[in-house]
Amino acid sequence: MRAPARWVVALVALVTSRAFGDASTPPPLVAPPILLEAFLGDRARVALEIVGPDGRVTWRCQVAAQRAAASRFRAEGTPLGDEMRPGASRCEQPAGWFRSPGAYRVRARIGHASIDQAVSVTGDERRIEVVVSAGGQPPAVHVARVLAAPVGVHVTRSWTPATSAVPRYVLRNGGDRTLHATSYDEIFRGTIERRDRDQWAPYLHASICGTDGMGKALAPGDSVTIGEGSILERRDFAPGSYRFRITLSEEDPRSDQLLRYEVTDDFVID
Repeated sequence: MRAPARWVVALVALVTSRAFGDASTPPPLVAPPILLEAFLGDRARVALEIVGPDGRVTWRCQVAAQRAAASRFRAEGTPLGDEMRPGASRCEQPAGWFRSPGAYRVRARIGHASIDQAVSVTGDERRIEVVVSAGGQPPAVHVARVLAAPVGVHVTRSWTPATSAVPRYVLRNGGDRTLHATSYDEIFRGTIERRDRDQWAPYLHASICGTDGMGKALAPGDSVTIGEGSILERRDFAPGSYRFRITLSEEDPRSDQLLRYEVTDDFVID
């Protein structure tokens, strides 16, 4: 005996909803991580907050230093490598700061100065970078969205990972737009990060020379050999999981570069 057609349709709908989920239920939002870099002067104190599209504050952070120092933090409260300096506060857990795609604002109070920067967040970002410069006059806050690199833009490994090896890569611009470095000297430099539990943290294993000459933009179809920059001294890699990371932009480094791209290569040192 054949089941009535309406029961067959109901059974198919039930199986489909259980196998693939209810199409009317949107997937949970994943907040892009926030990376805060604060360059603090003597006894500088910075108060940061993020305001959502609805005008409500979704994240707060207090950063302070007792002496001149460059301090780097992850917003989830984990210090980045050896750059954490004594006397500097850590940030609060930012879980839930991203409520929906839209226009967000990063507000900073540095001493008696107040700064308000707008940023449109879609949720596709690999991270949001916030750079606070509190040591000079006037103080400044820079906010950038970091996305995956366009199709055709990639790095190719030209070294063999080993304890005493020096990372070298060929960066190729297979896209249709000119790419710029994010440093003012237009030199394409990457950084090494090491996996610490479920996070990536900068691996500070070398001293970088800051007196290189000027580089140039990377036109479509061109390539350039890159690394960490000119090394003054370095120590061997410790065993672990690493990645090489470089950020690029379609904008001149003298501009605000509100949108950046990221290219990475993961490797393991045994």
